[in-house]
Formats: sequence, structure tokens, C-alpha cells
Amino acid sequence: MLELDLSRRQLQSLIHVSNVLNSSLNYDETLELIMRETISVIEAADSGILFLYDQKKNVLEAKYTLGVNADIFSNVRILPGESMTGQAFNARRPLMFNRKAILHYIEHTTTEQTLDLMQRKQPSYPYSALCTPILLNGNCIGVITIDSFDENQCFTTADIRLLEAISHQAASIIEKTRLYREQQSSIHLLENMNSLIIQQNNLLKRSIDIHQSLSHLVLNGKSIEEILAYIYQLFGNPLVLADNTGVILSKSHLEILPQAYLDALEKQIKLKMLDLPKYQTIMELEYQDQPLSMLVLPLGAKPNFLGYLILLQVKHLTEVDFTALEHASSVLSMELIKSQTIFESENSIREKMLAELFAGNFNHQLIKRMAHSIDLDPRRQFQIVTIHMDKLLQKSFKDDFSAFMTRREIIQLANHIFLRNGNPLGLVAAKNDQIIILLSYSEQSTTEFINHYSRQNSQQLLEQLQSRYQDSCHLFVGIGLPFHGLHQLKKSSEQSIKCIEFIRTFRGKSGCISFTELGSTRLLLKHSIPDLIEFAKEVLGPLLAYEDSGKRVFLPSFLEYLRQNHSAKKTAECLHVHINTLNYRIRRVEEILELSLEDHSSLLDVYTALRIYELLEEHF
Repeated sequence: MLELDLSRRQLQSLIHVSNVLNSSLNYDETLELIMRETISVIEAADSGILFLYDQKKNVLEAKYTLGVNADIFSNVRILPGESMTGQAFNARRPLMFNRKAILHYIEHTTTEQTLDLMQRKQPSYPYSALCTPILLNGNCIGVITIDSFDENQCFTTADIRLLEAISHQAASIIEKTRLYREQQSSIHLLENMNSLIIQQNNLLKRSIDIHQSLSHLVLNGKSIEEILAYIYQLFGNPLVLADNTGVILSKSHLEILPQAYLDALEKQIKLKMLDLPKYQTIMELEYQDQPLSMLVLPLGAKPNFLGYLILLQVKHLTEVDFTALEHASSVLSMELIKSQTIFESENSIREKMLAELFAGNFNHQLIKRMAHSIDLDPRRQFQIVTIHMDKLLQKSFKDDFSAFMTRREIIQLANHIFLRNGNPLGLVAAKNDQIIILLSYSEQSTTEFINHYSRQNSQQLLEQLQSRYQDSCHLFVGIGLPFHGLHQLKKSSEQSIKCIEFIRTFRGKSGCISFTELGSTRLLLKHSIPDLIEFAKEVLGPLLAYEDSGKRVFLPSFLEYLRQNHSAKKTAECLHVHINTLNYRIRRVEEILELSLEDHSSLLDVYTALRIYELLEEHF
């Protein structure tokens, strides 16, 4: 009767276990339920471990432990046939072990490290153990091992039958949850792939939209500034377009940055431009001890390298963003080349027109086409301003594009300064190392207005160019006289060239002068420097010989006296000397040169010699 009651109770337990195990499809939760329910229905069981077989590694791994220290068994790997669990795996049937057998297996199949850990964290060993294989379709997929730590309770045959029945249930449940997990994993993978495809499609659509928008801007003739503004809308980063020498050609939304940052940016660009690679790169800009990142994209390629597109304050950019920026760089490169071609073509037309005008060919078709823009009415007044760029500037160019950008920059600056108000009219053209400015004034414009306007604006242009190029070149600006009618245009040009020749010969550094300012000094240009020095020494020789070159006081005093129109009082004030001292010096000059300031006929040579001395003082 007891056996019958026991069998009925175990059957009820098995049904309960089956219901519990089938309540979940979660793989890890199912393994936990198997062990918890097993321990709960087998009265003698105090702890247990669920091992599953890894076919690839050929080992049994502890997947869930209950009632034992997880640290001990979490990394335990048991080979088939090893220890009690491995024996049951090979036997494909339940095996029960007493304390003696347990101690034997622990001592002979456990590593020293695991044995030491067991002794510190689990000093007592079970009195009996029951290992039952988990069989699925004749194959062993794992082992359930349970232990009893009570010497008065041992596992019975009924326990073996119950655990064997539970292991059969566990086999099908484990397989079902494993398949479900794989199915869910596949679904999750497909969902991720679908999400990735959608994301890639969106990125591809964005890339296509950007390419189409950039192409649309180009086809509609939009400017470089408008293209940069569009790129800013895409990424929200301030932009800089620089040529290959570090000169900023264009920029977009830099006003959102502090001026100090912009100053540091331009300086850093110029300093690092020579070292920048000809491929896409990230560089750091130091600003107030904080590094600010810049994405630098090259424009063009060797041998026609054009410059860089620079994105400021770069944070996170996607692959599509980089592709879009590369396309934008290509578009900007083509725009720069196009603008170069247009500029050179227009400049060639202007240059040919000036050549025709200087040749006196006023009926040429080219002149007639251009007449409306600069008003070639013969009653108007015309003037030529010439800017000469020293060869040193040309040596600083790395290629034709740099020379082109410099010429264009100077022409744009000259247009802005001279022709901004529409009065006077005119045109600006480049020819070799020169920039030629043709100004056309109304008939009513006074000579005083023309001289003031051309001189003031030429000086402004020179100062801005010197600020831009600093020591990289010498610039000479010559201003011809204004003339009525086109037939005198060539003469104004020749006068401007003489002004440049004067600056280069007698000053040797950047400068600006008008033909009016030259006065009689222009006559000196007809003679060589040695001839002029020889003449000055003939006239001033006795005075130069009298004074040591490092301690001259008579000659400077005499020069200032003549500048002040023979006024002793003004001269003494300018030289900060007593008037008696000055009078003594003037008398000594007269004695040394054997001349009288009252004799005007002898002063012409002295004035000319002194002018030569002023201009060529370093040669004396």
C-alpha cells in the first residue's frame, strides 16, 4: 500500500513538474525551473547542477546550479567519462554514488585550484549523489546531477525513476525552448537587417538628394558662396574655402564664431597649409588652450591642386556625409576651374581692348562692344593707373592657379576701390606682371578732383595689398595724367610706367606716385644711375669731401633751407638749432661750393644735384 501511495505521489509530482516546465519558453528560465522543481519533488535532494553537452568543444558545461556555490562550478568543464557526471553521460543511464565513491571522484578528477576553492567555500561533501543523463532521440544532451548532504537520507530506486522521468521531460522542453530561442534570434536578426536596410535606403536617398541638389546649383549657375551656404544648411558647420597658399577665398557663416577664433583660424591655415596632405584629414586648431577640430578636404589634384574646403567644429559625420562632402569638393573644384576660365577669357578681352586703345585703333569691333560699359565718349577724360608686381611675387607662386587667384584678387580689389560708385567708369585688366586700370571721368570732372581721387584710391589699394602680401612681394603703383579724348590714352599709360620706373630706381621698395608728383624729377629717368651720381659729385663734391659721411650737418641743413624757401627761421625750427648756427652753416656751404644764393643762375645745378643726392643718398 505504501509503494502504491509513493508511486501515486511521484506521478502527481511529475505532472506538476511537467506543467511548470511547459509554462515558459524562455531558455534560461526553463533551465532554472528544471532544477528548482527537481530539487523540490525529490525529498533527499539538497542541491543540484544541470550540465549541457557542447558538441563542438566535447565538454559538459554547468548551465545552472542550485544549493551549491556558483563560483566553484561556473567555469567547470567535464569531459565525457570524467567524474560522476561524465560517467553518467557515457553510460546513458542513471548512476548513483555513495560518499566513498564521491570522495574518490572529487580527489582524482578535480583540479587543485577547484579543489582548494571547494574546500574554502564548501568544506562538506555530499553523502550520496544521483546523476541522470538527459536523452533526446537516443543522444545524450546533458546530465542532471543532484546531491544529498544528509547521512540519514539516501536516494532510492523511486527517486531514480522519478529523476529519469523528469530528465525525459527536460529533454523535450530544453529542445523546444532552444528552437524557440533560435527562432526568436533569427526574427531579431531579420528585424535588425530590415532596420539596417531601411536606414541604408534613407541614407542612400539623402545622398542622392544631396548630389541632385548640388548638381542643380551648378546647372543653374549658382555662385561658390551659394554652394557653401547650401553645404552649411546640410551640416550646420561654418565653412572656409581656401586656396593652396592658405588665402581664404570664400566663407559661410563664420560670423557665428568669435573674431579671435577667426583670426587664429586664418593664421593656422596659412601656417599649416604647406604641411597639409592632399587627402581628406582631420586637424586640430588651438584656440584658448582648447583644440577645435576641422575637417579638411582637398580640391583638385596634382598637378592642378586648387586648395581646400574646411569644415569647422566637426563632431559626428556619417559615411554618407563624407561622400556628400567629397562630391561638394568636386563641385567646388569645377566651379573654381570654371571661374578661372571665365576670368581669364574676360581678362583676355579687356587686355586686347586696351592694346587696341593704346594703338589708336578706335574703330575696332571689340571697342564698340565694350564702349557701353566704360563710356568711350571722346569728350570724356581718361586716365591710366598701373600696378606692377615684382618678380618676387611670381616666385612665391606654386602653380598657375595661385597666380590666377592673386591676379583675380587684385583685380576685384581694384574694381571695388576705384569703380564702386560708378563715377568714374572704367575697367581693370591683367597683363603679365601688371594690373592696368583704365578710368573714364565725365567732362566736368576737375583736374583737382581727378588727381585727388586717383592718388587717394591708389594709396588705399597699395596699403591693402601690402597688408595682404606683407613681405612676399614688392608692389609699385604709377598714376598717369588725365587727358581729354582716347588718342592721349597711350600717353597716360606711358606716364604711369615712368612713375613705376622712378619708384623702382630711386626708392627700391613698394610705393605709389603720380606723374604730377614727379615734376621735373622725371627728367632724371633719361639718365643712368652712374651718370646722375657723377653729376651730383661734380656739383657737391667739395661739400661732400669737406664733411665726413657719418657726421654731415652742412648738407642736411642746406637741403632743409632750400625746402623752406630760404627761410632761416623755419629751417632753424625744423632742425632744432639756433638761427645763428644755421646762418653759419649756410655761409660755410656757400664758401665751400663757391656759390652765392643770391645768384639764381648758379642754383639750377645745385638744386638738381641735391635732388639726386636725396634720391640716391645711399650711393654717396
